[in-house]
Amino acid sequence: MAMRSVTTSGQLGRDPLFRLFQHFEGLEEAWWTSSVNFEGQQRAFTVEGTRWKMFFHVYAARLRSKSASKVEFKSTITLWPTGLTKNKEARLRKSKWPERCQRQMRRHGYRGKWDQSPHGPFALFEKTLRDVKAVTAEVVLLDELRLWERVTE
Repeated sequence: MAMRSVTTSGQLGRDPLFRLFQHFEGLEEAWWTSSVNFEGQQRAFTVEGTRWKMFFHVYAARLRSKSASKVEFKSTITLWPTGLTKNKEARLRKSKWPERCQRQMRRHGYRGKWDQSPHGPFALFEKTLRDVKAVTAEVVLLDELRLWERVTE
């Protein structure tokens, strides 16, 4: 299995996640994989003078057992501001960008909401996927959609 980590630059032997995976490889009777999480390349964009980062994750989690047939698949998109001031936050609200962004996410099947953190607003959107085939198709679609550009429209 080809694995890649942001910490290894192609050197799997030093990747701590790969080493951990190798450790459990022979222990299938007592231990099993319960979930996996993959992070895509984050994207940056600017709206109303505020820089935002868009984070992509896809994950799978077994539900209640080690049965391969009971797995939940999700794709998530998180939007996080950098350097957001009170004035910029007011400009965002006035422009109705958060609502437009949420509508754009819904068009592509993502549900979620905006919330408040000590650093200002952020959003988390998620989409339930049927199976592995749907996950792989979603990863391709996310790159093709270029949502980081669409949410600025």
